[in-house]
Amino acid sequence: MKMKKTTALVLATVLLLAAYAALGVFALAQDGEPVSAQTQSLDGVWRVVAYHQGDNMTLIPCEFMTFADGLATDYRDSFESPYVKSAFKKDGSKLVLSDLDRTYEINLAADHVLQLYTSPSEYMELVWYSSLDAVSDEFKTTQLEGTWNIAYRRGLDKIGTETLVFDSTTLTDYRNGSTEPTVCADYEWDAQNCLVVPKLAKIYKIYPASENEWFLVETDTGFVWDLVRGE
Repeated sequence: MKMKKTTALVLATVLLLAAYAALGVFALAQDGEPVSAQTQSLDGVWRVVAYHQGDNMTLIPCEFMTFADGLATDYRDSFESPYVKSAFKKDGSKLVLSDLDRTYEINLAADHVLQLYTSPSEYMELVWYSSLDAVSDEFKTTQLEGTWNIAYRRGLDKIGTETLVFDSTTLTDYRNGSTEPTVCADYEWDAQNCLVVPKLAKIYKIYPASENEWFLVETDTGFVWDLVRGE
């Protein structure tokens, strides 16, 4: 009898530790303090910019998901006809696509940056557009010049504490109200209109969601920077 109780206790402990480990992995995958997934609406247009599968990442050229009136619609390559549609509902922090028998764990990393997880190491990263009419990849590189507040980037501790200033050839990064730059680096544009910063060994794909909000996506990691135009 004593052995049975001991075995049951050990098994319960193992299961509990496994559950904590899974939660720990998921928390690390989220990386940062997310917006409440239970209160934030998903309604609107979301562009899928990257798929993450463990250590592998794929940039997505043209895929959009819209959520409205209980219907989720996925468009790929064009908006003429949907790739797939499904009724959806939010169940706490879960997104349930009932017609596809698919469930995602929601992480709203910021108001306009969404991550949908199928497992702790597999997720898609999406950014928000006001409408399908706002979708355009056309921009002039000079439009980036000026001051931008960083609304989100991976590892940013607090919104409103970091600013990027672009002139015609140089970007400068200011943090925590300091007048001394954290980073100052030259940048250039490649043939695909990607932003190239040699000093940081980074290339960013540009998604202008509106005149005053641009998303920069790191081409090596798929991580998103949400920039909002400042004064």
